[in-house]
Amino acid sequence: MNYLIGHALNKNKGVRPAPEGDPYGSDSGVNYGECADFAYAHSLRETSLPWEILEAAHSLFQKRGFERTSVPDICRRLEIEHFEFYNHFSSLDEVLEILWAR
Repeated sequence: MNYLIGHALNKNKGVRPAPEGDPYGSDSGVNYGECADFAYAHSLRETSLPWEILEAAHSLFQKRGFERTSVPDICRRLEIEHFEFYNHFSSLDEVLEILWAR
């Protein structure tokens, strides 16, 4: 795995809270209530969001260009809050650096 992507995935591990009213955080499509290993399922959710952010950013950069893409644009596309983006990346520049390294 590329060092920059690995660093981004492990940067703030465990910071993203589960949504209110859903103790298992099943908003990611994984039903944690039926999962035999909760810790493994939780780690899947934690590692999938940074990848989703990178993919959404890549798509928007291709369509609009870096200058016309913002963090709120990426968050709207993924239907996440701004803090969820910043739990994994410090800025949009960091996302661009990681994509550039791929």
